[in-house]
Amino acid sequence: MEPAFVFGGLFLLLVGAYPTLFPHRAHNYVSSREWEDDPRGARRKQERYARLVGGAIALGLPLLVAGVVL
Repeated sequence: MEPAFVFGGLFLLLVGAYPTLFPHRAHNYVSSREWEDDPRGARRKQERYARLVGGAIALGLPLLVAGVVL
């Protein structure tokens, strides 16, 4: 077992889970102008971007598995 991979994978999973679970508490990916012009569209865009970022970061799962297996 490789502790660096395990802890790195766990860290990435936790960091990736936050924007996925709470897309409106994460970093604002939509400009304030979009929020003013089209709040519904901005909300959908914010949720989509936050989940994409969270999903990309959550790819730490293979790193975690590699750390346990290796």
